[in-house]
Amino acid sequence: MLTTDDYLKILETCTIKGHDDAIIRALRYIDLGYPIMLYGPPGNGKTTIAEHLLTYLGGGKDTFYEIEGTEGMNEYHIIGGFHPLSMSGNSALAEQFVYKHGIVARAISDHKNLLIDEFTRAPSSAYSGLFLLLSLGKLPLEYKETTLVKPDDWILITTTNFGDEGTYRLSNALKRRFVPIKISYPSSSTERTLLSSITPYLDEKVVEGILTFAEETRAIWKKDRG
Repeated sequence: MLTTDDYLKILETCTIKGHDDAIIRALRYIDLGYPIMLYGPPGNGKTTIAEHLLTYLGGGKDTFYEIEGTEGMNEYHIIGGFHPLSMSGNSALAEQFVYKHGIVARAISDHKNLLIDEFTRAPSSAYSGLFLLLSLGKLPLEYKETTLVKPDDWILITTTNFGDEGTYRLSNALKRRFVPIKISYPSSSTERTLLSSITPYLDEKVVEGILTFAEETRAIWKKDRG
């Protein structure tokens, strides 16, 4: 279980400021064994926050794997499967198959935690095996009739824009397997405090201009999204 000192150190060492409440909420659910999904507008530090949490909780940057969702992903990339030993014109080798773990099975086998960035860029069908693993705690594999078992202390964090928007929309069943943690833009007062602390030499009018520009840019972006 995380201690108060753990919470304080994680917040103090995070380079993305202004999201203390969301980070604390994420840590509470991670501590209880839940996979979490950090969602919100792009460019506000979701991936950096996820990497920071995994680095601290695992004890280093080499304690987790990271993959970015893509449109061409399928269950082979996530869980694993058989593929030809050779993709060349050698017909003898092409008829032989080798089993390769996907990122989830590889992470669990190597005792690593996992970050899946841009989760919704891959179709929900790519996560069918992951869905069963999170639902049942185990998943039968094609390889030698083995079973992939999810460790109780395994940490899985995903990131996405606005929870279920991307190249694909997530199924409701898959979304329910994650605790959603919203990472929104900091409030104007928080941004003002952060900007003043980082650049105390700036004139107040310059600070006001930066904040106004940021607010107007976000308003235009939201309008373009419809």
